[in-house]
Amino acid sequence: MLPARAALALVVIAAFTGCTGSAQTAASPAPGTSSPPAPGAASPSAAPAASPAAGEPDAAAIFASFRTDPNFVKVNTAPIKSGPHIGDVDIYVDKANADKFKTVGASAPDGMTVVKASLQDGQRAYIMKKIKGYDPANNDWYYANTKADGKVEMTGKPQMCISCHAGFKATDYLAAPASENAKALLK
Repeated sequence: MLPARAALALVVIAAFTGCTGSAQTAASPAPGTSSPPAPGAASPSAAPAASPAAGEPDAAAIFASFRTDPNFVKVNTAPIKSGPHIGDVDIYVDKANADKFKTVGASAPDGMTVVKASLQDGQRAYIMKKIKGYDPANNDWYYANTKADGKVEMTGKPQMCISCHAGFKATDYLAAPASENAKALLK
């Protein structure tokens, strides 16, 4: 067993390096406060934003623009219940594929981008994008989850997303077109 001081030192080091033991990042200091960087470390504001992996879209950029970008359209007329996505959501789809989203059958077109914007939990967003050749075992869907502040929590091929969406193979892993509740609310 570690002495109390050693355990505290490990917690402090983990906090400064962002290590939380999970895929999520460590909590930020309370507003109006700051934690000094570890000796010799760059300040948090100077750290560059993480770049998306090769072949993956920039989830943070999608989050920052989908509500105002004319290339995205809201496809529901009223909030849609989406239990796994923190309650009610609005759904935005890239304009080129919005009509196809509502009638998708076994295969969504390459490039389709879908964003579920939570109306609870501070407007966090859930993103799916179909990328040819990206993940053939799971119909080539890329997934991302952003916090309300736009920070990306998960990206790529998170098993949590894949295992839930696998239940919607008849509508190419898209849950809303398969949901009777959602079908009634799609424009």
